[in-house]
Amino acid sequence: MSNPVRLGILERISQQEWDVNALANALNLSQSALSQHLFRLRAARLVKTRRSAQQILYSSDSIAVLSMLATLAGLGLSRREPVQYARRAIRGRNSSHQV
Repeated sequence: MSNPVRLGILERISQQEWDVNALANALNLSQSALSQHLFRLRAARLVKTRRSAQQILYSSDSIAVLSMLATLAGLGLSRREPVQYARRAIRGRNSSHQV
């Protein structure tokens, strides 16, 4: 979950169902790029789909996703900050163990 785009996708689809066109527009992504991200999220079982007529709607009600998003929000971290925060924490831990 180090990819900020995927975090943004999860933030949106955890609140409501989205079709690919609307989600791509909301995130300012091409449909192709969004589809690749959704493929990875579906493979990780973080996203579910539902067909409505000729549209596929994406959503997530995964407890793991909701818990992760709540934790990040509680820490006051935006979509881009979790990765940077984690990297700083790891670097800090590694530098304190160096001799």
